[in-house]
Amino acid sequence: MPRHAGIFSAWGLLATPPRRDLALTTLATMDELSVSDIRRVFDKMISEAKTYFDAEQKLGKAMTVSTKLAMRYQGQEHSVVTDVDLNSQEIEDILQSFHAAHERAFTFRLADSPVELVTYHLAAEVEAPLPPIAPPSLPTGELSQLPVRQRPVWFDESGPQDAAIFVRDQLTAGIQLEGPVLIEENTTTTLVLPGQTLRVDEWGLLRIRES
Repeated sequence: MPRHAGIFSAWGLLATPPRRDLALTTLATMDELSVSDIRRVFDKMISEAKTYFDAEQKLGKAMTVSTKLAMRYQGQEHSVVTDVDLNSQEIEDILQSFHAAHERAFTFRLADSPVELVTYHLAAEVEAPLPPIAPPSLPTGELSQLPVRQRPVWFDESGPQDAAIFVRDQLTAGIQLEGPVLIEENTTTTLVLPGQTLRVDEWGLLRIRES
């Protein structure tokens, strides 16, 4: 369990590269299209992504893109999304990728049926500096020195058991606790069940295993 688990998704958002997802729905059979036709659509979408990142002042680093096509057999309701590499693939290569993806998803392929392109998908990312991560400054001391409270916790039909309550910021690296235990912090509470052991590692992570 990481520190500040209750807000850890917010940290993940800060550490994620800025991304722009674009989709353009159009209906055309693949035998009407060439790779150049498809590439022109993606070029316009790439230009739109660059304009977005320029407006957000986030295009100081290189932008990477991935391209996908949602396709289906003509007459179908659901489509299958397939990765495409327009620098190396021809229309027949794209069709074979679609047939294979359709077979993985639905266990069959209709190699002689017309294939319809439904949606262009583009994902664009730019590099961003990652927040620095350093080992936390953990307190020192012995388990016997930690203030402990207790309260009854109902785990199962056997009834309540007294669980020791510790404050996470007071736990030292290497300390081990036998459940039942509650570890309290500002954003969450960690429960260690009876029969489990908790150990605090050098990064302050709570590692729980069966005893």
